[in-house]
This record gives sequence, C-alpha cells and structure tokens, in this order.
Amino acid sequence: MVKKEFKVVGIKNRGAFANFGSEVPVLAQQFMSRTNEIQNSSDTEIALFEPKRGENHLEGNYYVGLNVVDKAKEVPSGMEYIEATQYYVTTRGKITDVEDLHMHLLKWADEKV
Repeated sequence: MVKKEFKVVGIKNRGAFANFGSEVPVLAQQFMSRTNEIQNSSDTEIALFEPKRGENHLEGNYYVGLNVVDKAKEVPSGMEYIEATQYYVTTRGKITDVEDLHMHLLKWADEKV
C-alpha cells in the first residue's frame, strides 16, 4: 500500500466486477490506439479500479489511461483527466493478466487492511 499522486488521461467505464478481467483489456486496447492524442504522456499505461466494498457491491467504475507529466490542458474527446492523491494497493503486470492481478490485490487488501 502506497500513498501516490496520479495524473492520468484516460477513458472511464463501468461494469460488473466479475467481468473486469475481460472488459479492462478490451477497453485498454481501444484506448491505446488513441495515445498519440495525449499531450505530456509518460508512456506508462495505468488502470485504476473502484474497490469492491462488499459482497453486494456488484458493479464498479474503472479507468484505463496513461500517466501524464503535467496537468492536461486539453483532453481528447471521450477522455477524462484524473488527478488523485490517496492510498492505493498496487501491483505490476500485463494488462492481459488483469483478472489475476485484480484478484491478488483484493485478497491482499482483505488480509492486510
């Protein structure tokens, strides 16, 4: 768990937590075809997930995007600029493994937090 500031330009979506493993890589692939539209990109891909708050919390928001160096002055159509500083649980891996990565993070967070 780390306290981190993120400056991200990305695309937001909402879906069932159970489908994140298949939905996130598809949205990330669509997003990556548009990365040339983003100014001040660090070229670091990122996915941000709303945490699941309990058994009955079935849907959540997520973003796929790129970290940017400075606050975005212009955001491409259909994208959002997100700036957030808070505590996160993090992991690294391939976007195609997002389902396993997400499950690992949820398990770790349940045990540690």
